Amino acid sequence: MTVITRRAALAMASATIAMPFICGKASAAEYNFKLGLELRKDEPLPARMLEAVATIEEETDGRLKIRAFPNGALGNPVETLNQVRSGALEFLTSSFGILSTLDRTFGLPTLGFVFDDYDTVWQTIDGKLGQYIAAKIAARGELVVIDAIHDIGFRHVTSNLGVFNEPASLKGVRIRTPPTPFLTTLFSALGASPTPMAFGDLYTALQTGTVDAQENPLAVIESYKYYEVQHYCTLTGHTWDGWVPIANQRAWSRLPENIQQVVARNFRKSALKQREDIVAHISASETNLQKLGMKFGTPAAGVYQRALQATGFYSNWASNVGPEAWEVLQSSLGKSLR
Repeated sequence: MTVITRRAALAMASATIAMPFICGKASAAEYNFKLGLELRKDEPLPARMLEAVATIEEETDGRLKIRAFPNGALGNPVETLNQVRSGALEFLTSSFGILSTLDRTFGLPTLGFVFDDYDTVWQTIDGKLGQYIAAKIAARGELVVIDAIHDIGFRHVTSNLGVFNEPASLKGVRIRTPPTPFLTTLFSALGASPTPMAFGDLYTALQTGTVDAQENPLAVIESYKYYEVQHYCTLTGHTWDGWVPIANQRAWSRLPENIQQVVARNFRKSALKQREDIVAHISASETNLQKLGMKFGTPAAGVYQRALQATGFYSNWASNVGPEAWEVLQSSLGKSLR
């Protein structure tokens, strides 16, 4: 039997009390925050954000601990957006598309066929348009945008009906879209039948024929194995979207400025690395999808944009978001859309 003397017990107790001061990371965090992430942890966004939160904890000497919840564990995109607005969730990577459900202007980067390439995307998102949207979001008094936009990618259409190289071929096609106004109005204008539904229900809907088609970035099409139930892909690149790191404004204001700077710096590093990851991921996905038997089509440059112009799509959106926001978009792009 081991006997612990009173002196030994006191010495052990003293060591235990002193331990947090000797090793700061062993103590409880001063700030315990949660981060909602939509994708699986092995995909570029969650993987890089998990790296970032680990570094943030280290650089703040354990004062800020951010617990990440990948794969939509905290709810669907609209639910988690409402959670971060209310303060039940401190951090979230939302998309411009989902943010547009709060205010149409927040979804302007997802407007159909506005970006020709990635140079234009980042010039616009890291520049005037991104700053304008961040300021508009902050003015609501609920959320703060952290300047670290990650890449979701350009979206393309898959189906079992063949490729859609001509806009007219989309007429009547039941296509699943997220519940965002920019995408539903885009496909409606082209004569398709947009069908918003939860992302988690999509594979089964394609398998059972509930919808004819869907649209997503190539990396998502490969990762979620839509090639098993869809055999054609049209490289429309019809819209681009990005992951926007947002924080509950009250939670963010509780953090000292030096910790805010650590968060912003590491989220930004994460974004720049993730952007490189996505470009490589997309290239590999197209090659892999071709090997898996998916057949690709590529519409002629400008054919879809001209079709949308003829329907009044851009004029309608210009009226919808107002002249100020429309001017910011066009000046950022350096071209007129109407």
